[in-house]
Amino acid sequence: MNNLRERFILSICILALIILVITELLSFYNLIDSKIIKITWITITILLIIKVGYYVKENKKNIKEKIKLNFNKLNSQGYLYFYLSYILIVILITAILAWYSPPNTFDSMTYHMSRVMHWIQNRNVDFYPTSILRQLFSSPWSEYAILHLQLLSNSDRYANYVQWLSMVSSLIGVSLIAKQLGASIKGQIYAAVMCTAIPMGILQSTSTQTDYVVALWIICFVHFCLRINIKIDLISTLGAGVSLGLALLTKPTAYIFTLPFLIWLLASQIRNLSINKVILLGLIPILVMIINGSHYYRSYKLVGSPLGQTTEVGNYSYANEIIKPNLVISNLVRNVGLHLETGTKLDNKFEKIISKIHEYIITNINDPKISWPEYGFKIQGLMHHEDYAGNFLHVLLIILGLGLYLIFLNKNKTISLYILCTLGAYLIFCSYLRWQPWHSRLHLPLFILSTPFLGVVIEKFQYYKIKDVIVIKFPYVVKTFPLLTNLFAKLELIRIGNIMLCASILWSISFLITSLNKPLYGPKSVIITQREDQYFTGNNIIKKSYQEVANYLKNSKCNSVGLLGFGNDWEYALWVLINGNTSEKKRIEHIEVTNASLNSYNDEKINSTYSNLCAFIVPAWATTNPVILRGKSFYIVLKNEALKIYMPK
Repeated sequence: MNNLRERFILSICILALIILVITELLSFYNLIDSKIIKITWITITILLIIKVGYYVKENKKNIKEKIKLNFNKLNSQGYLYFYLSYILIVILITAILAWYSPPNTFDSMTYHMSRVMHWIQNRNVDFYPTSILRQLFSSPWSEYAILHLQLLSNSDRYANYVQWLSMVSSLIGVSLIAKQLGASIKGQIYAAVMCTAIPMGILQSTSTQTDYVVALWIICFVHFCLRINIKIDLISTLGAGVSLGLALLTKPTAYIFTLPFLIWLLASQIRNLSINKVILLGLIPILVMIINGSHYYRSYKLVGSPLGQTTEVGNYSYANEIIKPNLVISNLVRNVGLHLETGTKLDNKFEKIISKIHEYIITNINDPKISWPEYGFKIQGLMHHEDYAGNFLHVLLIILGLGLYLIFLNKNKTISLYILCTLGAYLIFCSYLRWQPWHSRLHLPLFILSTPFLGVVIEKFQYYKIKDVIVIKFPYVVKTFPLLTNLFAKLELIRIGNIMLCASILWSISFLITSLNKPLYGPKSVIITQREDQYFTGNNIIKKSYQEVANYLKNSKCNSVGLLGFGNDWEYALWVLINGNTSEKKRIEHIEVTNASLNSYNDEKINSTYSNLCAFIVPAWATTNPVILRGKSFYIVLKNEALKIYMPK
């Protein structure tokens, strides 16, 4: 691999693999501990510095020549510095937001960060009794990375940087794929710009969600697949196997998004199959199983399935109950509808159009067989939120890009198959998964996958005038509507490619500075708002209740606290508020669990939990007083709007 970007992509895959191996190995011996993690990474850092130093020394001349060559290419087209400056500004501002903002999304508070705290407390990543099963069965790699940062810094200050680093790495990845699709340095930069400007991507890059992380591994996998399609070799197959394994270990949506590309990979190799190819391709599933083996085993051991429990509280299944053409069309349309948010009167018009489509296909727009219960479809306005934000302009640009490619450009087999795989991934997504109002964030990898193609199209149409395109390709329009001639004249100076780039940049700015959870400026700016208060940005109504409960327990002599009846509650906030930066941490565990996770502990461990239990917290709806647990009576000692504390007399 002579290309520095290819080396980078391979290096981050190796780094992620190292994180996984360290985590699982230390977990096996119950050695997940701050001191051990620090010693481990100091050793690895020293070895990496030696390795990088040696490589730079040996390749100093080549590196300088490559950098000089790239700068010469940029200097010959100075306007590219404008686009690069935009990318750097977004990277810098999101880095600031990630630093000042603690984890505060719904998923962060209920399971992303909570599971990390349980792992640190237990000194392993084994399953444990919990009322929130997502803490166990959700693919864990992203949280493994957070776990290491948490132990290295003894805080959650760096937790958001797993997503942020994934964004930065993805920009490099999409530029590399754009190159593989035939783009020059210009098209590669355009692809990176389009990726940077994705509204949901900007918002997620400062959070502990996992959609940007899984997008990174999908991008790496697609890159290695494209390499294999040209020439199969050991490095490419190892890279494909590792990146695919990491994608599946990060988020289950990777099974859907990578499937079409995997089919393309196998189809491209089956024509000239040989023993050597079979051996090399066989490494991919082997690596996938090795990487996911421990998590698969824990899930299978607990519930008899390597994928864990696939239903949520109330037996809500993520999968559609039935697959029919009209129902698939419904999901296709409604998932696009999640991105048709403009904050204008257009929202109502889009909603009416989608309703009309459902009338035409004779389908209930909220059919419970293909919809998440209790949530009706609606276009909810312009949402600057990492759970709900739409990518309105990118949807339009993708449609425009496809139109320009199909009508004007010579068809390239690789590009055409790439488009089909991306669209196929979307089709499978809509066919398999129930529609949910927060699906727009799950779509992030698809939008990122679209940006290399957009980079190619924008490069081809950078100098095309809208006037020329219409007059040359559609002369009958001018003849039929002569009054449009004056309008075409006004479009004389407008270039299609530059419009696409500048429009996406302008559209993205508001998402960069006015996030609902992490605003950059104003009275609620993350820079001036107390960090403790920011944990409750998404649920401010419970802040005082949680702080009151935490202060009471922090000042008590009780060192073993139970959580009773917690489901989708703000659990991580309690970990932060109760233990904070104190040297003596109170043990926090779920109690009276009635789901399958109870079987993760033997009787000895469960008895130990209850024998040491000296207080437990319940949501406000619990009314029994006293509560008798294992023969011990607990009485309400504090109650407020959100929580109650029970302690023995």
